[in-house]
Amino acid sequence: MKILKRLVLLVIILIAIIVIAGIVANESLPTGGESGEEADKMALKMEKALGKEHWHDIQYVQWTFVGMHHFLWDKHRNMVRVKWDQNTVYITPGTSKGAAFIETERVDENDEGVLIKSAIDFFNNDMFWLIAPYKTFDEGVTREVVDYEGDNRLLVTYSSGGSTPGDSYLWKLAADGTPESYKMWVQIIPIGGLELTWERYYTLGNGVRMSHFHEGIGPLDLVISDVKVGYGYEEMNCEKDPFKILIEE
Repeated sequence: MKILKRLVLLVIILIAIIVIAGIVANESLPTGGESGEEADKMALKMEKALGKEHWHDIQYVQWTFVGMHHFLWDKHRNMVRVKWDQNTVYITPGTSKGAAFIETERVDENDEGVLIKSAIDFFNNDMFWLIAPYKTFDEGVTREVVDYEGDNRLLVTYSSGGSTPGDSYLWKLAADGTPESYKMWVQIIPIGGLELTWERYYTLGNGVRMSHFHEGIGPLDLVISDVKVGYGYEEMNCEKDPFKILIEE
């Protein structure tokens, strides 16, 4: 039943994309932007508005993406637990190392590789929707200030990393640097310039702010729920180290 619901949702999203393509002109990626100090200042202002200086101290992050993918991320040890349907998969981002279970049974080697790949793709995508404003200075990222309809915006392009390198995002920022929306030029969506909002921010106990609602068009609205951070696994309601399986292998 859960698999069927996922397939129905994917079909709805694909139909929405086709409809949008028919009513919205495909927008070209803006050109003529300027990189350098001003672009860096704009990106740093965005990070400051969202409390990135507190982000590095956090060890554990938990969230659910559109009600389907459930994550527990140990940032300090680069380990992630991903749950969806009956699957529980432990991964080490940036590697192919992992362990996969269907309910409580570990799967065989071939199936495990498929589930690990799926978990890595889910994490790369769904983590980005949580902390994209913190990733403007990652390796392989370029930043430009672009004059877009008379407004200075921040164009961020990812030439490497993640599951779809080459994607670009044009950020619209409030006066204090808080992201309000971005337009996307991404491989997974065949429409250039599709815009989704960044709004309804969580303010976590240490000052970190995260948007948990991204409004697009119809079923393209994205909701992030169950966000929680901690400095030890006990704070995440775990009685023991949740990544013991990765440490022991």
